[in-house]
Amino acid sequence: MKNATTRHAHSEQTLHTEIWSTKDIILLQKSMIIQAIEDLKDGRKSEKMQREAKEWICSNDTKNPFSFINCCDGNNLNGCYLRWLIEQTLRGGIYDTL
Repeated sequence: MKNATTRHAHSEQTLHTEIWSTKDIILLQKSMIIQAIEDLKDGRKSEKMQREAKEWICSNDTKNPFSFINCCDGNNLNGCYLRWLIEQTLRGGIYDTL
């Protein structure tokens, strides 16, 4: 029985080792940006979720491949400008600046 468990655990482990293409990573990064913005906009989300989304967006981390800055860079977005747009939109002031 021990061998069966070992083999099963090994087969599960190999299922999660697929190679991600650059396109897959960029799409995931884009989805993370969209999800964070939606979490901030959606008043039904918990304060914790909204706080985590805001902290992620406001972070200047460049070491984590899935940081806000790197997600923006991977999708050819200006992170600082996107932050400004998000802030203006959430405050309802985007139309005042145009």
